[in-house]
Amino acid sequence: MIPLPGFHNICSREQVDQRVAALGRTVTTLEEYLAACREIFEAFKRVGAIGFKDQSAYSRPIDYGNPTRAEAEAVFNGFMADPRRVAAYPDGIRPLDDYLFHAFLRMARDMDMPVQIHTGHMAGIRNDIAKTNAVGLTSVLELHRDVRFDLFHANWPYSGELLFLAKNYPNVTIDFCWANIIDPVYCQAMFKQALASVPHGKIHGYGSDFLGHPDRAWAHAGIARDNMAVALAEMVEMDYLGLDEAKEVARAWLFDNANLFFRLGL
Repeated sequence: MIPLPGFHNICSREQVDQRVAALGRTVTTLEEYLAACREIFEAFKRVGAIGFKDQSAYSRPIDYGNPTRAEAEAVFNGFMADPRRVAAYPDGIRPLDDYLFHAFLRMARDMDMPVQIHTGHMAGIRNDIAKTNAVGLTSVLELHRDVRFDLFHANWPYSGELLFLAKNYPNVTIDFCWANIIDPVYCQAMFKQALASVPHGKIHGYGSDFLGHPDRAWAHAGIARDNMAVALAEMVEMDYLGLDEAKEVARAWLFDNANLFFRLGL
């Protein structure tokens, strides 16, 4: 996945130079910066990237505004004109941050690549959970209807909001990445509720979120399968669906849906 935050939360000339250093040229305008980012993203895709990932919820609310290009350029030109100047966080950089985020979503659309967004629970402690609720993305989902969004962590603990978004917006999928080990009972309940309220083709039941720890990813996958088995068994017992249908759903949640969504062709 191509990590987006570092490309849109820029606040200085030094950061711009760092982001485009691989291209070996100097960027002087917002237009040139956008062109450079597009070139970098396309290079990522050529070597195997299958989408974008944004974890900005750790540093800012995910209720992105929709500023004008002029507002964004004022911020960009301000620090580009003086390499010793740094735009003030958060209000001083937000017009540029928001504008670039939307610009990158349009690139994702044109490149036919999905966008994964961190929602819900964050690593560590003393975090502001309100700024990560997926419902904050509503205006983004409304605007970018041709972008495929994969919303992470089952939006823990806000299950109802995410179920609504997935049911209401054709371009939204629910990703249980990490959530299965954060709160197994939450996931078991949400799997059942999702099966009853959302097309099962919009559910990604497992994502490890473990970088460099295959043993932990394997263990997490086992917990995810257990959670799905509990949820689907209960739905079979209440005659909501048959056993064979439950097996088809499980396969979709663990393989088929992601294979199709990410254009993997496996």
